[in-house]
Amino acid sequence: MLRIEAMKNLTVTIENRAPAGYAGLRKAVAETLISGQRKLEALKVQIYWQTGKLISDYLERNPGDADYGNSVIERLAADLEIERTVLYRIGKFYRLFPNSATWHYLTWSHYRALLVIENAGSAQAVPLFQFCLWKKGKR
Repeated sequence: MLRIEAMKNLTVTIENRAPAGYAGLRKAVAETLISGQRKLEALKVQIYWQTGKLISDYLERNPGDADYGNSVIERLAADLEIERTVLYRIGKFYRLFPNSATWHYLTWSHYRALLVIENAGSAQAVPLFQFCLWKKGKR
C-alpha cells in the first residue's frame, strides 16, 4: 500500500513543449524539479516513520531484553546491507514522534538534528524545532 501511495504523492505535471523564454523555463523547472524534490523529501520522512513503526511493533510483539532489540537491528542491517545507525535513527524517530500527524512538517534533515537531543520534548528541543519550522518556511 505504501508503494501505491508513494506513486500518488510523486505525481508531477511536466509540460511537453519547451517554454517560450527564460522566465517560462525557470517557472517550469521550479514546478517540476523543486516540487518533485519536496515531495521526495516528504516521502522519505513517511517511509522512515513507517519503517520505524514496523521495527518498533515487531520488538513490542517479541519482547526480550535490550540485547534482543540490538541483535534484531544488527541482523536487519546485515541482511539488508544498511548501516545499523540508520535503523537505530529510524526507530528513534518513530518512538519520539509516534503520532504521524506531526512528522510531515519538517524534512528528514530537520528530524535528524532533533534526534540527537535525548528528550525531544525538553526545553532544549523547542527552540531547535521552532528554528527548523522557520527555516522550512524561508524556502
